[in-house]
Amino acid sequence: MSTALAPSCYQCDATATGREHVPPKCLFPRNMDRSRLITVPSCSKHNNDTSQADEYLKFLLGAIASDVPPSIIASAARGAVRLAEKRSRNIQRFGFKWDEQTLVIGNEFTVDIELLRAGLEKMARALYFDHHGGHRKLRIPLHVLPLFLPVDNASDVHFRADVERLRSQTAQDMERYPKAGGHQQIFAYQMFESATTVMMNMQFYGGHHAAVVGLFQATGDA
Repeated sequence: MSTALAPSCYQCDATATGREHVPPKCLFPRNMDRSRLITVPSCSKHNNDTSQADEYLKFLLGAIASDVPPSIIASAARGAVRLAEKRSRNIQRFGFKWDEQTLVIGNEFTVDIELLRAGLEKMARALYFDHHGGHRKLRIPLHVLPLFLPVDNASDVHFRADVERLRSQTAQDMERYPKAGGHQQIFAYQMFESATTVMMNMQFYGGHHAAVVGLFQATGDA
């Protein structure tokens, strides 16, 4: 499902110069029929400037999630290696580092949580725009919860318990309520909206979840 081209970007009031795929097209195998992918009108800033977040989401899902198509894992690995070959300062995001002339690949790495959240937040705003037929934009602050990430065992026990409860509730909602998305084996989502709250559940590759929550102002203005 796609919205008709709008005169302005799905996130801001700038003139749309192209279309943004949501979720990113890179999450879908190239041999798949992509004709039903959701697209929204986007300005150059909110399209081109978020490509790093798209690739990082693909890399993390390929590294962490099960049931990811092999072509996606291979593509994510090639992208990380290309950055390493360029001696990019960002390779530590992918668990790589240079030791003089030797490229070292670690088993553990620190997730760039802000970049990951930026990618998921962008998706939520685009899904909201498409869900409302291009007539509403989600401009409020959003709280992004990438539930597919493992929780550090050193984290506070109450925090770990809260995350597990949210994971369980999100999984139940995804089973209990209808899902949207043209290729649900790759990506599906749910949207729950009231006068005061909007919540989105996202599911990647059949069982890896993220949740996004936002609170509307008293006027209910998105």
